Amino acid sequence: MLWLVGLWRDGAMHRLFSVIVGVLVAAVAGAEEKPADPYIVTIDVRPWIEQLRSDDLFEIDPAIESLGALGDYAVPALHAALEAEGPQARLNIVEILRDIRTPATAPPLIDAANDQDEEVRAAAIEALGRLGDERGRPAVEAALLGDSPAAVRAAAIACAKLCASPAALRRLVEMSLAEKTSFARPSLRAAAAGGHAAQVRALVAEIAAPAMREGPADQRYRAAMVVAESGDATAVPVLEECIRQPADSPQAGLRVLCLQALGASASEQSIGTLSEIAGGPDPTLRPIACAALGAFVQKSDAARQAYASCARKVGVDPAQLPSSQRGEFPDGISEP
Repeated sequence: MLWLVGLWRDGAMHRLFSVIVGVLVAAVAGAEEKPADPYIVTIDVRPWIEQLRSDDLFEIDPAIESLGALGDYAVPALHAALEAEGPQARLNIVEILRDIRTPATAPPLIDAANDQDEEVRAAAIEALGRLGDERGRPAVEAALLGDSPAAVRAAAIACAKLCASPAALRRLVEMSLAEKTSFARPSLRAAAAGGHAAQVRALVAEIAAPAMREGPADQRYRAAMVVAESGDATAVPVLEECIRQPADSPQAGLRVLCLQALGASASEQSIGTLSEIAGGPDPTLRPIACAALGAFVQKSDAARQAYASCARKVGVDPAQLPSSQRGEFPDGISEP
């Protein structure tokens, strides 16, 4: 009996007693809170949220997968965590919301698009572009017109589904002319195809067409790409000049892009040049010119014959290609 008193005075017995009482209280509370339906399960996502703070992929990846698997059920907790967690966790949360990609993820992504951390903002803008929810349009357009390089780049890409305002379309045209921001061109094409063709053509005529007529060669060639992709055939001679640059010229790296734009111009003026390049000796340009000719096979006998000839040279039977594949460019072509 005396040894029990000694243990109590030392504190060990007191701690043991506290643990036992705690366990009993928890058991009673659990019994009282037991749901009526045994199939209802409540998940505590706190441990996974806490793992998102780590920079260890072995901790982060399981948490990302687990939270992502919950889908919309995880969104309220993720939204709350965007306000409570640090930059690393917030960045991982945006990645999870991006992959869930349901309408419920739009509000938290819009909030994250205004995050203090530039990397988090850019990731949220990119995710809004993938989602394509019109509620994200103001955030994407605001980022496009802002001064954060990472957010501007993400917004220019996200604009493919969302940008529609005159200011945003003007910005896309201006970015399409510059070497470091020419990644905006696909979004500009998407805007034109998505019901804003008249606005895009007017802005291209105002901004890109004058730049195509004067200035350094690389500026004229980039402007000609934008003009051609708006459906203006006046760009064809400038693009042909670009394509004929010697392989050792400073502008040689633009030849592939100029050739793509020439095919996208849909102008029959380009058939002769495309046929010449498709049958020529340059192994880099030949398949691209051949693919571009495929867009003209229904318009011209000459294009159809040239396309059939070059397609066989690159190992493709044109008769076996569905019409939807004719004129597609090879994968892997990017800005030099």
